[in-house]
Amino acid sequence: MAIGDFKVFDYTLDGLHLSVTATENAAGTVDMVVTQIGAGKADINALYWNDSDNDPADGYSFGYAPGATAAKGDSSLNMNGVQGEVWDGGIKISSTGLGPNASVAKAGYLDHDGDTYSVTANVSLAQLETLGIRATSTSTPGGSIKAVDDGELHVAHLQTEKVYDFEQDNVDGGGFEGFFTQTVPIDWDSANGLVEVSGGTSNYGHQTNYGANGTTYVGPGPAGEKQYLDTAASAGNINITTENGADITEGAKAHIDISVAAQFLEYHEQHYETSDAATFDLVFNNQTVHTFTLAEIAQHTNTEQDGQAFVNFSFDNADAAHGGAALVGIAGDDHISIVAHGQQDQYVGFSVDHVVLSEWVY
Repeated sequence: MAIGDFKVFDYTLDGLHLSVTATENAAGTVDMVVTQIGAGKADINALYWNDSDNDPADGYSFGYAPGATAAKGDSSLNMNGVQGEVWDGGIKISSTGLGPNASVAKAGYLDHDGDTYSVTANVSLAQLETLGIRATSTSTPGGSIKAVDDGELHVAHLQTEKVYDFEQDNVDGGGFEGFFTQTVPIDWDSANGLVEVSGGTSNYGHQTNYGANGTTYVGPGPAGEKQYLDTAASAGNINITTENGADITEGAKAHIDISVAAQFLEYHEQHYETSDAATFDLVFNNQTVHTFTLAEIAQHTNTEQDGQAFVNFSFDNADAAHGGAALVGIAGDDHISIVAHGQQDQYVGFSVDHVVLSEWVY
């Protein structure tokens, strides 16, 4: 299972309709949301799960919710009478009984259409084959329920929205392999007018393979591509943003892939390489996702020159240093920006290619 995959468990009993959505999170555990659908009422007291093999030796312990106690230890919340199930784990959400102000005092008492209760369970989605729900003070004739469902799995996959490969087809028929300056690369707008697109070329005494100033490209680039973005525009910091035309569904999770290399070359008997002070920000919808550094690129490589091959990075969330928020589509078009820093006095920056914006689809 992958982060964002989820299962939906559905329970309909004598006019009471409950749904539980269990989603795999980054910690490898499951976030559960119990939802009341329609006019019924229920006091959600416990959730039980198993992996469907009915093996008591699995032995997952009970009571994983922060501050929660073991469901199995409260006899009033047992699942006796549910045939054929051997529970591996469970969470006690609350004791039975509403009290005088149940709708205020008990977060797990769902008495309106759309009411929800959320809890995290220390179980992976792969282990969550069957989910049992124990509720009392229900609107069903018996006043309580013990219900079981096997759930429906929803697996996420990436749907590519836009690929930015920096192949400038309007330059010499797309075959140019040297340095040249574009006011604006295709599909991008520039905030300061400084942009350079480059290509590996034998004219500079380097390999003819596609790569950062001649070094071998090891990323996803197809054969025949020759050009990539230089974050130092001989010399200057670039600040570019994608044009309109890429649209992640509003509220949906976005995903960005990007290939980055440092630069290292000899040109006219002068040596050039990416400065230790050089960085650039990857930005999505005005939210900084990640700040790239030379040290980060170098740690993926063995030697200085070999280290200039492209390294691939993927992001579903901003870094913790930038708030850690998930990348989410907004209303209208979505935009990626590349903003360079510390390259004012350098003629080489980072090489950037294959910036791919995708949407997680379920």
